[in-house]
Amino acid sequence: MLGPAPPPLADEVLSLVAGAVEDPGSLLEQVLGCLSRRLAAHRGLVLVGEAGPDGAFELVASYGVAEADFDGVRPPAFSRTAVHRALRAGPLLVADTASDAGLARQPSVVEGAIRSLMAVPMAAPGETPLGVVYLDRRGAAEVYTADALSELVRSALTVAPLLAAARAAHSRRLEERSRSWTPEAPARLVYASPAMGHALDLARRAAGHDLPVLVTGESGTGKEVLARAVHDLGPRARRPFVPVSCAAVVPELLESELFGHEAGAFTGADVPREGLFVLAAEGTIFLDEVGEMPLDCQARLLRVLDQGAVRPVGANRWVQVRSRVVSATNRDLEAEVEAGRFRRDLFHRLDGLRIHVPPLRERPEDILPLAEAFLEDLGAPVRLGGALREAFLRHPWRGNVRELQNAVRRLAVLAPALEAEAALEGAILGPPIPPGDAAPAPPWLDLPLRDAEETFREAYLRRLLQRAGGRLARAAVLAGLSRAGLWKALRRSRTETPGDGAQGVYSSTQGTGP
Repeated sequence: MLGPAPPPLADEVLSLVAGAVEDPGSLLEQVLGCLSRRLAAHRGLVLVGEAGPDGAFELVASYGVAEADFDGVRPPAFSRTAVHRALRAGPLLVADTASDAGLARQPSVVEGAIRSLMAVPMAAPGETPLGVVYLDRRGAAEVYTADALSELVRSALTVAPLLAAARAAHSRRLEERSRSWTPEAPARLVYASPAMGHALDLARRAAGHDLPVLVTGESGTGKEVLARAVHDLGPRARRPFVPVSCAAVVPELLESELFGHEAGAFTGADVPREGLFVLAAEGTIFLDEVGEMPLDCQARLLRVLDQGAVRPVGANRWVQVRSRVVSATNRDLEAEVEAGRFRRDLFHRLDGLRIHVPPLRERPEDILPLAEAFLEDLGAPVRLGGALREAFLRHPWRGNVRELQNAVRRLAVLAPALEAEAALEGAILGPPIPPGDAAPAPPWLDLPLRDAEETFREAYLRRLLQRAGGRLARAAVLAGLSRAGLWKALRRSRTETPGDGAQGVYSSTQGTGP
């Protein structure tokens, strides 16, 4: 005996909407699943965007999309042409894509094997559409009919207010976050050197644009301060500045930190969480030590830069983001690209405008102004005497501004107890290195930069191969490179291959063991 007939589709959708309204975004996924199952769709998408050839779409819900389709770089293939048509002209039925001259040869249709599709705007009569419900069938499936389109149209009228509620809730959260965010004091840049003046001038020029900025320089030079200047000097100054160290977050959790996650996405993810890109709202996210980012996370970051959308871990949807990206690194990213540790396409996206912060030893004019500014910030009744000033100027400052700041803090603490400047100098900066005890400078330090780099690389690779006993796999591990990356480095150098005395490429027949 047959069971009772299912309720009309629009009524089933309405009952879902009436049953729970606390989480419109989650409910939207449920409604799309209902529509897709009842209309026998292989895939269902809810898309938000603008009509027109240049309109971009945000995917806010999906059904039947495999995890492999969310590769972090591009969304699942769907017919944008069909979605644009629906936004411009209303509900669209393409019973058989092979018979539609405008769609039959579209790459998304061919690659996705899309046989039949429907696209219906979500809007009350006379109102601007909020988005589109898109369903398709693939392969040899039966084609959609006018009756199926009518059912989808009736149901879309129910989905429209649900989508509006989901977007309104998201906007309220962003607005509440913006109200609760207290702007920090603008970054204080203290400098007297032409080199830092040039860097600040570039920051000022970059501030008025959304071009990605890459700040380079040694550790401790003040890259975050310069990144803050890019933010503070531009129109986003009253929005959040969100810094994150890519090296300080466990690699397995970095994606969740940046892009957010759904409840149950991984062990310990009991509740959904918005990522830092969303928290930054329309402000700036600062990716410090971006060169430490794992390759799989780099692919997802590329998606953000290219499309302005993030996908939370474990989600089948994208969230639109409008935050600006400023990144920083103390690594040579071009060398990292050649070594296979950093994506070339991501490097070129981040390197929109590069600002280099020189080490402190290359801008000695800044040492004393910075030291006095740090003393002023500490409120310490201490002045730099003549001998200390000379000592500060002679010191190599290998830790750059960070080391200088710590030295000033020690000065503020120790100055009242140590009257003799010589004792104070030793306590703050450490004992001076006698000239005779200093290690001799490597000869390549006196060479032009390109020759020095080449000489160092050859010496390093020669020593590396000796340590590895000529085994390529072992040498790659010691160098922190992939085997392909080490192979490229060896090909570029003139390093002698151990055991054969020949110049040039390392033999691939040697050293295959660990």
